Amino acid sequence: AFFICIRIGLTRERAALFMLILLPIFAILAGAAPPVVRASAMAFVFFLFALRKWRIHPLFGFATIYFLYLLLDPYKLFQLGFQLSFLVSFALIFSAKTIQTANGGYLRQMCTVTTIAQFAGLPLIFFHFYEWSPFSLLLNLVYIPLVSFIVLPFSFLSLIAFVWLPEQVNLFIGLLESLLTFVHPTLLKLSESTFQLVLGKPPVWLVVAMYGALAFAFVHWQEQKWPLPIAFLPFVACLIVGAVAPYVQSKAAVTMIDVGQGDSFLIELPYRKGIYMIDTGGVAAYGEEEDWQQRKNTFDPGSDVIAPFLKAKGISKIDMLVLTHGDYDHIGGATGLLNEINVEQVIYPKGPVEKETEIELLENIHASPTNLHFTRANEVLAENWYVLHPPEGEHFTGNDGSIVIFAEIEGVTFLFTGDLEEAGEQRLMRSYPGMQADVLKVGHHGSLSSTTEPFISQVAPRYAFISAGAQNRFGHPHPEVVERLERANMIVWRTDVHGMVELTLSNGEIEAVETMLKP
Repeated sequence: AFFICIRIGLTRERAALFMLILLPIFAILAGAAPPVVRASAMAFVFFLFALRKWRIHPLFGFATIYFLYLLLDPYKLFQLGFQLSFLVSFALIFSAKTIQTANGGYLRQMCTVTTIAQFAGLPLIFFHFYEWSPFSLLLNLVYIPLVSFIVLPFSFLSLIAFVWLPEQVNLFIGLLESLLTFVHPTLLKLSESTFQLVLGKPPVWLVVAMYGALAFAFVHWQEQKWPLPIAFLPFVACLIVGAVAPYVQSKAAVTMIDVGQGDSFLIELPYRKGIYMIDTGGVAAYGEEEDWQQRKNTFDPGSDVIAPFLKAKGISKIDMLVLTHGDYDHIGGATGLLNEINVEQVIYPKGPVEKETEIELLENIHASPTNLHFTRANEVLAENWYVLHPPEGEHFTGNDGSIVIFAEIEGVTFLFTGDLEEAGEQRLMRSYPGMQADVLKVGHHGSLSSTTEPFISQVAPRYAFISAGAQNRFGHPHPEVVERLERANMIVWRTDVHGMVELTLSNGEIEAVETMLKP
């Protein structure tokens, strides 16, 4: 807009004055998000000082906008858009000499700007999103000019032409629509198919170390003291430390993930020797919904809860996923999880498959690279992982058809019971009279139809897991079941009270218990 004003004959002073009027309007129309406000405010300061013929260092204007913004709204400091916008802008101002002296014309400068911007935001991206695609460096070389020089100008031209032309003959809208209907699906496809580096959520000290290493790299890049690959070696070392850290962890962890009214458990063996998961939760629908009742974005615990949690731990592959039975609150999140995380093997109970959701899920798994295995009692799934139920030759369906697993993890024994009810419990007691476990996963979310007195007496657990949604419509866990567990002097962890619960195991003991919520 500034250069158009110059071309039509306005003086630079009047053009700058026009920009001072235009920029606040533009910021409001664009939604006033932190990056928009930051960019508009910095441009406003630039044109104001140009109009007054004041000379200032660019960092002075940058710092002024930064502190004024925080003075008006201090909580913006914790917003990712604010953090990335100011951090990347600071890195570009700091590296202005490097950008300006980049030989090779516009393309070389664009590559330099993209590289600086990507690396400046990378530690924050890992901290908030836990993964990064190296392909984004190349993608931005295409995407940024596309938006800057085609999409944005065509958007303005479409709006201006709309005043005089109806939508049907507005050439700019047609060209823009054709372009975006090709570009947007292409970008989504590329984001799904390209390699993602899953580092996990780095601790704060590692984020600080990353930025120290980046400052070192940018300074030496600008001063051209060392070759660029050598200057970035400390930063690469930080990435390696973050990636390797889980593989030197000598303790196991068992996590009851809070997926609402459903089950989901993550088991991490020491030194990442194995990553196992039992169930994925799921949000069941009750009855048919009319069009106006259907949400545009539906909640999926597999992709919205479990996958981000795994990526935050630096987990990009599950060795074994056990789906105990076909109820939606146990398998409903499986599809979303499989779309986000590589799963080597899915274990499913052998028996009749009748529900549509089961059939669809199993067909999708069968068509994917994931190995699908149907199991019965007396099978060994992994070292010290034994299937106790359902038995071969006996007819158990529904909740009593759940896979029951006895596992010994770092000397601590667990009994995972799915939604097993009284009939299944009686069969377990008959078949395994000496069965005992340190930790019991209470069957069917603490329903009154499970966890009978004789079963508790025989298993004799010291601890119990109950996975149930807060204020769920089923009244789980039932007060009588909770009372039975308390009478047995058990420590009970519940997702509706404690949120997510993580146990750290070592040398036959539960060394630490971490809960998301404090009851």
